Amino acid sequence: MHDSGGRLAIVLHIFYLDIAERLLGQLRWLASDDRFELWVTVSAEKRTDVQTLLARHGLVAHVRDCPNIGMDIVPFLQVLPELAERGFTTVIKLHTKRGSGKASAIWGRALSDTVTDLRWSDYAYAQLNLNRSLDMVGVGPYFCSGRRLMLENETAFDFLLTEFPHLKPLPNDWGFFIGTMFAARIERLLPLARWATNNRALFNASYHSDGQLVHAVEGILALFCRRSLPSIGLIHNAGVYAIETVSVTQGVNQALSRQLSRELSNYKENSRLLMESQLLEEKNYPFQGVVKGKVDLYRHYLLVGQFDKRVAASEAWSLKTHNRKHLTWERAVTKSREPGSVSVIVPVFNQPDLTAACIRSLYQELSDRSFTVTVVDNGSDDKTQSTLKSLAREYPLLKIVKNKKNLNFALGCNIGFCESSGEYAVFLNNDTKVTPGWLSALLGPVEAGEAFASQPLLLYPDGTVQCMGVVFSTGSSLGYPIYAGLKPEECHAYKPRQFQAVTAACVCVKATDFAELEGFDPLYINGQEDIDLCLRLGNKTGLKAAYVPDSRVIHYESKSKGRGRYIEQNRRVFVHKWGGKVKADDQQYYLEDGFSVLDWQPDNPEREQSLRVYRPMLDSLKPKHSGNLPKYLQRGNEALGEDARTAAACYINAVKLSQGQLAGFSLIFERLRETWLEKRSSRTFTVGVCSWELSHNPAGRALTLAESYPNNAEVEILGCILPSFGSEVWPPVNDSRISCHSFTVINEAEFVLQALSFVARHPVDLLHLSKPRIHNIIIGWLYQLMWGAKVIVDVDDEELAIVKADAPIKPTDYIAEHGQLPPLKNLHKRVWTQLAAAMVDDFDGITVANGALQTKYGGAIVPHVRPASRYQPSAKLKEEARQRFGIPENALVAIFVGTPRRHKGIFEAAKALSALKQENVYYLIVGGEVEQSLYKELKQLPSLNCVFAGNQAYDSVASVVAAGDITILLQDADSAIAQYQTPAKLTDALAMGVTVFAQPTPGMQEWVDNGAVIPVTRQTLLVELKKFMAGHYAEQGAKGRLIFERQLTTDSVAPVIQDCLNLDMKLTASKRKWHGQIEQIFDKKGLPLGFGE
Repeated sequence: MHDSGGRLAIVLHIFYLDIAERLLGQLRWLASDDRFELWVTVSAEKRTDVQTLLARHGLVAHVRDCPNIGMDIVPFLQVLPELAERGFTTVIKLHTKRGSGKASAIWGRALSDTVTDLRWSDYAYAQLNLNRSLDMVGVGPYFCSGRRLMLENETAFDFLLTEFPHLKPLPNDWGFFIGTMFAARIERLLPLARWATNNRALFNASYHSDGQLVHAVEGILALFCRRSLPSIGLIHNAGVYAIETVSVTQGVNQALSRQLSRELSNYKENSRLLMESQLLEEKNYPFQGVVKGKVDLYRHYLLVGQFDKRVAASEAWSLKTHNRKHLTWERAVTKSREPGSVSVIVPVFNQPDLTAACIRSLYQELSDRSFTVTVVDNGSDDKTQSTLKSLAREYPLLKIVKNKKNLNFALGCNIGFCESSGEYAVFLNNDTKVTPGWLSALLGPVEAGEAFASQPLLLYPDGTVQCMGVVFSTGSSLGYPIYAGLKPEECHAYKPRQFQAVTAACVCVKATDFAELEGFDPLYINGQEDIDLCLRLGNKTGLKAAYVPDSRVIHYESKSKGRGRYIEQNRRVFVHKWGGKVKADDQQYYLEDGFSVLDWQPDNPEREQSLRVYRPMLDSLKPKHSGNLPKYLQRGNEALGEDARTAAACYINAVKLSQGQLAGFSLIFERLRETWLEKRSSRTFTVGVCSWELSHNPAGRALTLAESYPNNAEVEILGCILPSFGSEVWPPVNDSRISCHSFTVINEAEFVLQALSFVARHPVDLLHLSKPRIHNIIIGWLYQLMWGAKVIVDVDDEELAIVKADAPIKPTDYIAEHGQLPPLKNLHKRVWTQLAAAMVDDFDGITVANGALQTKYGGAIVPHVRPASRYQPSAKLKEEARQRFGIPENALVAIFVGTPRRHKGIFEAAKALSALKQENVYYLIVGGEVEQSLYKELKQLPSLNCVFAGNQAYDSVASVVAAGDITILLQDADSAIAQYQTPAKLTDALAMGVTVFAQPTPGMQEWVDNGAVIPVTRQTLLVELKKFMAGHYAEQGAKGRLIFERQLTTDSVAPVIQDCLNLDMKLTASKRKWHGQIEQIFDKKGLPLGFGE
């Protein structure tokens, strides 16, 4: 017997040479991976052509002559006995069939593209090796109903049951992998293989119509894997592979193509939308042939679309499917509803305090209309669930509908609606508070049949307008709230109006209208779904939506986490659905109200034009038209003592409207600062942690600092978004419990003016600047000028090394040489970073991440700390983490958490792990995508199982790191950047009791000296790993955990943080004066006077 050495066979039956050309090209990776062997079955007349193709692609294969009898099934079964004889235990089955009909051909190609991918094959192989109870694994959405196939093959099925009586009785249903591409354990299929070989005469070359024996054989393949334990693996992909283990009778009916065709015949509009929205456009969707084949894309998406790497789109389409499949819209349309009754539906995701205030306001503000309240709990946290239970006890008529996870605003509202019975439905955000008389007034226009919907006057807590209707400009098809941010008396807010669209923060609709349109479209994720609904209602009814100023609701807008994450996706879907169909109408309202538009400002010039929202600059707000300058000054003066934020905004608006008449404004801003400082002792202490760039990983340090502050301080994360790095806040920050405020830098030349407007909106007592970049230095300077804030500069990286600079440059030295500071452009590059580094000492204190940085910059050390409560290692957590990633309980697991890049020593670490020559060694790499060349090199290493887990949520890092035994940090000792770095992954590992091997550098020296890590180099790593395997470092994990508890928890840095909070010192802010600054910043758009001196 030949020994396969534990390799896996890939069997490919070739019908068509053109398809074989493509598949063999996709299998080129086999040439450099000796764990797999390729076997090809082909008719004798095509053997020479196939051998030519193999040579062209550099592939070696075992070629066996098999006529095209019994489709691809019989040739596959014929070769199994030989594979078993040679010692192979597992096999992947492929073929080159075209499929019957265009759609099945496209689906077949999508399936083959998946299964021929190295990562899928490797994952399937690993799962069969890891789990001995698994007999067959395949692509999850292709596991379909065998019973349905049997309906047209009953005679053939009956015959097979006489041949294999142990299959009786057939279960009510069972699964089989359509397309017959899968991985399987050979021994389970050998009885069928031997039977097929001995009964070859029963099969023929005709297979295009159902009823053939081979179709029945295809349908019972998985039944040969039936046993008491779950034996079928359904592989799913949402960025990383995951396996669902089921019995042969479970998990079926996930992709019934005929049923989908019938159920989704009315989705032609959505199929068009899919094409036009670019969600499944050729450049975005991995299955190129789908677009070219012009098949029903929506149906295709439901079948295999979860393999699309655009997770956000996957989420949206799965929710849309849920909305169509599981909500009883037909019953909702015909449901008996009590005339005049009202159902208030409140979707909730966390925010317990705001939710409680909202619900209490509903019951406390008495109404002359009867109503019921339905709360939809969208998978909220424990505290929110506890609050909801308390509210239910307090208000027995309150109905609570619970979803296991966050299904987002649209689907959450739809679910709540289907549980309601009012003639009218009012959707209300949980971050609102209603006022007396709100409901009766709101219902009026809809009840009278004058409007398809109505919204109240939504006000911010400061009394300014949040939304009083949505209008559309000529700039794009995207709407915007008219007069947002103005006081009601400034914009005729007390006049009833009608609009094309209103906001769903609070909206009333007729229940039957809502049901007939199947509610909000879940394709939108927390944005644009309300505008889309209004436009559909307008088309249906021929009416408009009413704005009802007599109904008033306070809105604490956008308190839920993550709401802004899908802005661009939502806009793209909306524009491609409604582009060219929405009438621009905003100017008619402005003309009616006596305004004219001077200019249009896009919210983000970096977006393509159709995806921008354009808002107007209104001429009549200038004093020559309306005299609003003194009104702004008066309003600012009125707010001065109680609401500094509003006062500052009013004064800045007044400056902008002054047309260069700036005399006296310096004194006004001096008084604002003095008043703010005088009130400091009577209010909650406010802290802002500012990141120079919030859209990528530099924001991580800002999050660490923000978590270091105690609960008795009100902490926010502040900062810029630079379009060259990204357009949205970095997900870990966006998803954290700490509120975050940012502004996008649109024009660097006007950065100072833009930053000052931002600073005015977010007053703080203490500003902690995360990283000495010039954006932060300017913002810190402005906070001192505007609010007299104490400013601390934090240094956790050597920024000079990052921009490849040798030394800082003092601004005075630069001015002496060049006559002035450089123009405000390329602010993130070398020269401005050198100037920023020279200004670290210009503020009130310095914190640093490690001793090496302390030696260079001084200050107090605040390492990368973590809350101890979130990092609690346990045997159970380790077991769960390993199960999650398919790793055996007794494996040795090295874990890497971070962006996997070659320069971080990942390959060198992997080589050392491979050199241990232990079969049960795993390298768990958690982070973004691995570059393809590195991936292939890692997979080719013998005696090492690499698991790529992709990005994980920030709050789940502890539960991920729990899977590890060791962490290897091989920083480049010669790198100027690495000299001053202490990776945050060190803290994560020590916190979870993971043993750390690390390359000594100045930035790591403290942790080498105190024994937290085992020092290694690339040359000594293998030796130390062998010591670990021999038990030499058995106590190292516990030792590291103890060091974490003493030095790396948020509690451990409390003394340093308390010093930051201490204001009993003379602040450098006292040097900042307003004299001359108004002209310098507003007129000249330059740096503040005195900056850098």
